Amino acid sequence: TDAAEKLTKLVPTYTWESIKTELLHLAKKTASKHSVLKFISAPARLEFLTALAIKYKLPNIEVIPNYPCDDEGLPTSTAGGGIGDIECFETDNNTLVEVTMAEGRQQTMMEVWPISRHLEEFKSKYDDKESQCVFIAPSIFVDSQDQIDWVKDRKKQIIRPYKIIDFIQYLDSASSLYL
Repeated sequence: TDAAEKLTKLVPTYTWESIKTELLHLAKKTASKHSVLKFISAPARLEFLTALAIKYKLPNIEVIPNYPCDDEGLPTSTAGGGIGDIECFETDNNTLVEVTMAEGRQQTMMEVWPISRHLEEFKSKYDDKESQCVFIAPSIFVDSQDQIDWVKDRKKQIIRPYKIIDFIQYLDSASSLYL
């Protein structure tokens, strides 16, 4: 897609340190000081930076962000409803990446059920490979974790929740997105 090609072109214009710094601003809910990124809403910035971080650290993965973007490849908003945020394709498996700035009860109400639905659609669309989901937020609310556990037990879906800071640490040493 257009966003995927533009993302790949943008990767060399960032350093891993700058990507981590921007993600940590989102994790702590502090303002970005980046000359361009500070003008992008936090939810869209989280989608963009997550896609950028994955492509930066795992360059062999095909990363397809579903957010609409401008001519430069920067997001103009978040991915639309009814579709996963970022689709990632590796040789043997696929990972759907869902991100949110929502926390607490709002996270539980708004995120886990749609994520489960998106993952089901993603799996059926690409049923030639194993699929799972990575879920990233500033924090993971206890009720969200309970819902994720329920989805694993009842629907046999793997949703791996990460606080932003933990996802950065994961990428620091990861050789694959899929576990």
